[in-house]
Amino acid sequence: MKMQLLKNLLNRFFPDEPLAVDERRSSVRLNFRQEVSLKTPQGTFEAVTHDLTFTGLSLEMKRALPGGTEVTVHRDSMGPPFNGTVRWCKGKPEGDFLLGIECELDEEKLINSWLEPALIEAGFEASFVGERRRLLRVPGRVPCELTGPAGSVHQGFMLDLSAGGALFEGDQELAPGESVSFKTSPRGDSVQPLSGKAVVKSSRATENGKWMVGLSFEQTDAQTIRANMKHMLSS
Repeated sequence: MKMQLLKNLLNRFFPDEPLAVDERRSSVRLNFRQEVSLKTPQGTFEAVTHDLTFTGLSLEMKRALPGGTEVTVHRDSMGPPFNGTVRWCKGKPEGDFLLGIECELDEEKLINSWLEPALIEAGFEASFVGERRRLLRVPGRVPCELTGPAGSVHQGFMLDLSAGGALFEGDQELAPGESVSFKTSPRGDSVQPLSGKAVVKSSRATENGKWMVGLSFEQTDAQTIRANMKHMLSS
């Protein structure tokens, strides 16, 4: 049900070329800071939105709320409220709290609430399909090979594929600004391997000794990217 809700909401913003996305909150997330009111069994509290997704949002507020708390999120100037559930709560260094709210899985209520105009205000407009699709990231783990400018070869995995780039997990650091070639391993006859040129945008070490390299695509086929995203999602 959660997956179908995401697809239906996504199709409203991208009606010409609907694209499936994974249900993880990280798939589509927009920064959006607006004051809202949070009505809870403990009372009504003021909060500020931190970011929005199709089925949830995170909020900054002055007090903590335990996971499982049922809430109603109001922003009366933009439309009716919607209900949700606190999924996590963590303190911030400055003393405030950051809360993750999952919206109730009622498509009609979400569409008629203030969430839809807020998403549009934050940037989800059908006229911006080409640019906004870069925000859609499909999690996955596909064997991939990178070739650096000096011919160095790096074996690893392509993660979090989007229309504009991906993450590469490997054993070595790559310098931001480096141009690389990439190609993924064949995945059967249903989808072509992904290959092309990219620029390294970031490189950071993880706790397990791997390097997460952010890639921005420069030369690759958009249809092949879309096919790979759908295949990653389905598998």
